[in-house]
Amino acid sequence: MASKRIAVIGAGPCGIAAPKECIAQGLGKELVVFEKSDQVGGNWVYREQPGHSSVYETTHIISSKYYSEYEDFPFPPGTPDFPHHTHLRKYFQDYAEHFGVTGKIRFHTEVLKAVRGADTDWQEAVLR
Repeated sequence: MASKRIAVIGAGPCGIAAPKECIAQGLGKELVVFEKSDQVGGNWVYREQPGHSSVYETTHIISSKYYSEYEDFPFPPGTPDFPHHTHLRKYFQDYAEHFGVTGKIRFHTEVLKAVRGADTDWQEAVLR
């Protein structure tokens, strides 16, 4: 199979699961995750500054951790049944590190535009 360049936009919960699966299938050689912030976690990273969509400072998930964890990566022992956002942020960071995703992430890189070519493959991206 020919090598494909793979880009994932965002390192939130889905944006770390997708590259994890790519790596597991041997597709990690030309894989890059573009993340505009400085860390993994997406909306689960609490920040006070405007312009960042995030959870509130007091946010806990409303579903049990048993229904919210990745199937192949349980929450660590001692995690509350309804974890605080800080538990989730750490969980996502640990997941990305454990499965080798962190090294594929280009932090502080925002995707402003992606351009599709005539053959439907993505040809270029405009980054900031």
